[in-house]
Amino acid sequence: MSKAKSPPATDRVLLVQEGQIHFTLNREPPQNSARILRVADELVGYLERCLGQRVPQYEANYPVVLALVCDARLPLKREEFEIIADPARVELRARTVQAMHHAVYHFLETACGIRWLWPGPSGEVVPPCRNLDWPVGTIRQEPAFVWRSMHGGGAVYGQRGGQDIVTGQHAVLRLPLAYLDDYEVWCRRNRLGGLRTACGHRWAEIAPPEVYGKSHPEYYALVDGKRDAEPFDGKHHNQPCLSNPDVIRLMADYAIARFESEPDLDVCSLALNDGGGSCACEACRRIDEAAGVADLKGVPNPAGTLESSKKYLNRPSITDRLAWHMQQVSARVAERFPDKLLLTLIYGDCRRPPQHHRFPDNVIAQYCVMGAMFWAEPQRDMAFDHLHELAGCTKHLGVYEYYAHGSWIEQHRLFPELIASTMPAFYKAGVRYMFLGQSHGFANNGLNLYLAARFLWDPAASLDALVEDYCRSGFGAAAPTVRTYFNAFAERWRETKSGTTLPPAKMLRLSLTHLYDVPFLQARQEELETARLQAEADPTALDRIEFLARGLDYTRLHGDALRATEKAYALAGPEGEATAPVSSELRAAAHQAVTAWSAYWGFVRAYGARHIFDDWRVHYHPGPYGADDPILQQLETWAAVK
Repeated sequence: MSKAKSPPATDRVLLVQEGQIHFTLNREPPQNSARILRVADELVGYLERCLGQRVPQYEANYPVVLALVCDARLPLKREEFEIIADPARVELRARTVQAMHHAVYHFLETACGIRWLWPGPSGEVVPPCRNLDWPVGTIRQEPAFVWRSMHGGGAVYGQRGGQDIVTGQHAVLRLPLAYLDDYEVWCRRNRLGGLRTACGHRWAEIAPPEVYGKSHPEYYALVDGKRDAEPFDGKHHNQPCLSNPDVIRLMADYAIARFESEPDLDVCSLALNDGGGSCACEACRRIDEAAGVADLKGVPNPAGTLESSKKYLNRPSITDRLAWHMQQVSARVAERFPDKLLLTLIYGDCRRPPQHHRFPDNVIAQYCVMGAMFWAEPQRDMAFDHLHELAGCTKHLGVYEYYAHGSWIEQHRLFPELIASTMPAFYKAGVRYMFLGQSHGFANNGLNLYLAARFLWDPAASLDALVEDYCRSGFGAAAPTVRTYFNAFAERWRETKSGTTLPPAKMLRLSLTHLYDVPFLQARQEELETARLQAEADPTALDRIEFLARGLDYTRLHGDALRATEKAYALAGPEGEATAPVSSELRAAAHQAVTAWSAYWGFVRAYGARHIFDDWRVHYHPGPYGADDPILQQLETWAAVK
């Protein structure tokens, strides 16, 4: 191979000029570069796709060295990277493999314009490149939040024994591993990650009532004079008796066993089960009395409306009891693993911040909040009041955020401004650990997920610049129209105060019939038609517009089914139960609703495992393909009556 000519002196290192490569890629130190095999392969693969030619590696006859330097001795933090450039050398430097991934993705985005808008090939933006350079000097970056996750763990699926979300996706819904892997890769490329955490509800795993319920009912909460030790669903009820010394031991032993078996695990959750049912035994009440909180009641949980979560106002707050319990557990764990962290959820009956006790310094107190609801100012103000109060009670403040889901199953819910305002506010309050509910619904709410990942890395990022880049990178000449399309959904969510001003409905899902009416959805359809015309010369942009169109199909079909259901239930009477005999009008309306649901579930079957909607959330309450949906079952009964 002929020797490449030296590039001219400049304040930028010229790596490629008019298609001629001036660099060779090295991995250093060469004796230990096997550990960055994957990330080096990604860098080479994307560069070759951009350049349309082979990338030289370890070849001496090039004037510039592009070096991946992954050295454990570098004075950099765990996720920190730096890129140092002079006219003859560009070094991507990191101490860990994770940080080297960050460096490579930053380089590919900044130098080559590569983007990962959503998982899978259609979400990859890989522009052709004939000229490539990098500025002389040094940049150094690290993430603002040390835990940035959209991967759920612990008991999630109560209907299937408290399965975790990944097992449910793979075992119950039979989603392919390639689909799950694509999502994981998207998360990594958008710099999610940080601490390795076993998060979520864990008590049912620590002490399954199937194992201990009969032999040790005292491990479980005393509710209405009886120990709640009968197995329920693996996620709800069966709460622990937090004052019981054996429960403290079980909690500590579980965390120690996890840390022993998984040396790279940083955080282990010991969170209670979902829902209420806290213990009312004398020993637990004594802890409350000693803290002066025996008569303290709870606060609303994050939910669709404040009204729907007021049931927690009548329950005792046990957060002080939980903090006391974690003090006992964490002391045992710290003897064996002083540098590891435990996690507990500030959630349900524990959502009011503690009044007397503090959480120990090796415990993350993870406050549960639903920022999507923050266009309703009372929701927002209450959440931040509690969060600021909690910040004074813990060294490690975390947030469990429901950006990705909630009660509005997979409909469009865009709220870029809320993400851009809450992330800096969380950070300012002291939050450094963030979990966002997992979602694969990128055709409808992918902009939310993309922005959330960006703001988790840098809460000071520019919202307008990020949205403009997302639209321009992904949709080319159609970018302005696509942005108008996104803005319409975002504005609708804002004007309805996060859906809280919609007319009430007997069933929460039926409120969605008033979120997007038929004319609204038709206007969005017309915008996509315009976008198709604008992007007709760009096949990749057209593919991405079709991806958005399938998301709109989902929202339309879901809305059609809900509207038909609402009509049938209106005919059934104020209680939603028809008295015999069923009228012909109700029978016809029910038949129409069943037909609409069949079209909806047919779409779900046809387009599952494509990241268009979140398969898990779609099936979570109604069961796989609506099999467990009592609403659909009632409609089928009415429709079948002769």
